[in-house]
Amino acid sequence: MRPEPCARHRLALPSLCLSALSALSSGCLVADPPQYEEPTTTPVFLDAAAALPIVGRVIVETDLPVTIDFDVPIRSEDNGEAVTFGMLQDFGFPERTKEVFCKSVRIAPGTFDETDRAVRFTAQATEAMSGRCYQLTLLVSHENNWDSLRCRPDLIRGVGDTSMITWWLNVVRPGQNPNDLVNCPSPSEIQP
Repeated sequence: MRPEPCARHRLALPSLCLSALSALSSGCLVADPPQYEEPTTTPVFLDAAAALPIVGRVIVETDLPVTIDFDVPIRSEDNGEAVTFGMLQDFGFPERTKEVFCKSVRIAPGTFDETDRAVRFTAQATEAMSGRCYQLTLLVSHENNWDSLRCRPDLIRGVGDTSMITWWLNVVRPGQNPNDLVNCPSPSEIQP
């Protein structure tokens, strides 16, 4: 016959087993943190629907000189690179392309989730523009792709990273019909 273990021994054995099991399984099962990569730089997206002046509506001016305020919301993933822009008159028309606004303005780098960024500037229509119709083209790109001497994205570096919007400006002389767009540039003037 075996002697009865005392009550203290009966409680000690299961406690000893539990502590041994907990010591063996004390390693945490926490996965490694996910690896985050830098987001890919995107072209600058221009929100033409929210742009001012309204895109698609001819800007008609009669009293010169006059200033025109431009405000175009943008979104882009910049990866630390600033955004820059310029406005050209009659962009793509040989012998007629001129700078309207080219001051190397930088927009601080941002993320695609930021919805409060915009290209904002004021351009001026002068007396020299009287009696004609013009295209005003806003060109936007990241700073590393910008050709500051020509006020536009570089033809090679800017491929895939250039956005543009075009407005029409009809500068009307007194007595001229403001709805007459006869003097606007036409596609036949562009060199192939």
